[in-house]
Amino acid sequence: MNRDRGRAKTMCQKKPGPRCSAHGRHRLEAAAARLQELEEAGVDGPSRQQALQRHRDAQRDFDSTPAGQRDLQQRLEHGDVEGTAAEREHLRQRLAEGRQRRAAARAAAAEVTQPESSSTLTTSTESPSGTTSSTASSTTDTREQGNDRDRTHQPAAPSRGQSPDAGGARGVPAAAGLAPGAAPGAAGDDRGAVVGRGDRGGAPDRLLIDGRSVQPIAVHQPPEDLAARLRAQGKSTPTLHELAPADAGAYRDSIAALASSTPYAASVYVYSEQEYAQMRLLVTDDGRSGVALKGDEIVSVFSRADGEHRGCAESMLATAVAAGGRRLDCFDTVLPRVYSAAGFVPTARLRWNDEYAPDGWSYETYSAYNGGRPDVVFMAYDPDHVGGRYDPTGGIHIDDYDDGVSAAQAAAKEPRST
Repeated sequence: MNRDRGRAKTMCQKKPGPRCSAHGRHRLEAAAARLQELEEAGVDGPSRQQALQRHRDAQRDFDSTPAGQRDLQQRLEHGDVEGTAAEREHLRQRLAEGRQRRAAARAAAAEVTQPESSSTLTTSTESPSGTTSSTASSTTDTREQGNDRDRTHQPAAPSRGQSPDAGGARGVPAAAGLAPGAAPGAAGDDRGAVVGRGDRGGAPDRLLIDGRSVQPIAVHQPPEDLAARLRAQGKSTPTLHELAPADAGAYRDSIAALASSTPYAASVYVYSEQEYAQMRLLVTDDGRSGVALKGDEIVSVFSRADGEHRGCAESMLATAVAAGGRRLDCFDTVLPRVYSAAGFVPTARLRWNDEYAPDGWSYETYSAYNGGRPDVVFMAYDPDHVGGRYDPTGGIHIDDYDDGVSAAQAAAKEPRST
């Protein structure tokens, strides 16, 4: 069986990114079948011309896929070309043009932005007297369309002595992105990293993040009823500080420090500083745990083992939901269990495709998860599921990343008002 066609579902990159080999081959075969059908029926004129153009377009698209490139290369290497040197040169041109088209599609996927609608959010800021007040701020988020690795949050392997099916935050090793366990000492707000009050009236205190002084633009608290329940479980419920776009580098440096210190770095996708500058960035007061928002999508959830706030994942996710997050996606490792406890339910899943494995991916490291080839799980927020368990069979099977995004957006629900 052909390697590309042997998979029922595949992973394409987000449009305008390139399609995968299986989709390219399917489109080419369908176009060829339609053209042959018309020719056998003796049909000519506009219908045949349209079918011929579709076949040419499908051939060009397939030439730009990894399988199409392999086919062309093999034909050239093994001399599987009848005719003149001109025909061999034509194959070389197709090979070169296919590479250029794929590179252009990847570049377009990394650069295209899609504006999100403005939304009004209620945030808490501290006055110079130390009292807390609520202010409404209107923000506009820009939806950056990157490549398919946008969906790779920080999956983790099971901790020693624990099965891959163990649920809850304690099943996530600190090295993989979400530090497990209860908060050291009293759970709650630890403001030890605050370095002094800002010079703007009513502005939050300045923070010191890995030696870098930053001025947050707002502070956010998790819903109090949920925070009380989490604190009763010994989990941390820290205040999150929203960084200004100019301080996106501090966020990137902090999550990059995590990615460089773990064997699971291949699954920790780190955006560029410019991309983070277009997101809403929420961090703890030490800057070593955080969550980012791309419109209604929650991305880059992380918590470093050297941070002050252990076991803060559920609280951070609740705060992100209150700030507008409604959906996320991740590899089907341990993180879906963490996200399920925070109220997210699986709505769709996309099967693994070796062609789009993240750089440096180790099938051995992730062998506990479908032999190192976990699904991508798309999840949507449901307030009725807060505190719930992950259903590993949940979600429809889809064959395009964009379909997974659509399924999560359609299923997402608003949080309950308190």
